[in-house]
Amino acid sequence: MIHIKGYPPMDEQTADFLAKAAQTAAAGGGNRLAEMALTDIRSDYELRLTADAAQAPEMAAIREYAVSVAGRKVTLRLYDPTGKTGMPVILFMHGGGFVKGSLESHDCFCRGLAKESGLPVVAVDYRLAPEVRYPGAMQDCIAALEWLTDGAELDFIDSSRVIVAGDSAGGQLAAALALYARDKRICNVCGQILFYPCLDMMCSGPSHTQCATGCGLTEEAVIWYYDQYLPEGADKANPELSPVYAANLGGVAPAGIFNAVFDPVRSDGELYATALKEAGNDVELHLFPTVHGFASMYVQFAQGKNALVKAGAFARRVTGIF
Repeated sequence: MIHIKGYPPMDEQTADFLAKAAQTAAAGGGNRLAEMALTDIRSDYELRLTADAAQAPEMAAIREYAVSVAGRKVTLRLYDPTGKTGMPVILFMHGGGFVKGSLESHDCFCRGLAKESGLPVVAVDYRLAPEVRYPGAMQDCIAALEWLTDGAELDFIDSSRVIVAGDSAGGQLAAALALYARDKRICNVCGQILFYPCLDMMCSGPSHTQCATGCGLTEEAVIWYYDQYLPEGADKANPELSPVYAANLGGVAPAGIFNAVFDPVRSDGELYATALKEAGNDVELHLFPTVHGFASMYVQFAQGKNALVKAGAFARRVTGIF
């Protein structure tokens, strides 16, 4: 088991999970991403994250919408946990390294976030790499945010109070959206919820070395995902890709960051939290003694459930819904 000085030890549930994963890999059931077909990478991810679908919370209503972006449609799915009108809303971007993930893979996650926050959640089915590289996903998410803050079609929600949220790569998109909203003076964005976000594509923090192997997600995989997403010659220090390098973070929406200790990208969230605090922003940083992806498997991981509860409390605080 990995131990990192200054951090709590890994919880037993996570240690058991990693031990079983190691046994599967040793038996030939684990492959490097670079050796796998893209269709298999995506289908394996979908199967893993939809395994607990039957235990996902029931919603008062689920609706789908389509936003037009440069002649194409981006599908959005709204999860309404209560049926109340005039509620603030969470705009959610799914994880998956920009390469995998969908509305279906994160259906259980969105239901859990909606239940714990008491707020409607709108999930974005953005385009994936490598078929569509940066800035394709960001363009889709910007279109979703602008449609949502316009509020024309969703007159039953309070579009003046929007939280941007996401896990992993989706956390990167959410943080980039928060910066975009600040720069474009979209004052509707009142918070950002980031689950183990990928915010430093330069991979400069110590966790990229400390947790390079043995923690589920490997540093090799992190770099592979970035290679699929980024066009040739992209500047990895561009703040829209790596928000930790933004020259000015003043006035960015309050942030709730929910990190795993044993995660190559743990430092990304820590560095971002520090930079936000230094710029005078409202920041909550929560650390959980587990691994990357734990919140998306909250039905199995007690730490994931705990993270959703805390994220829900943060959402209610920054929107004023107590």
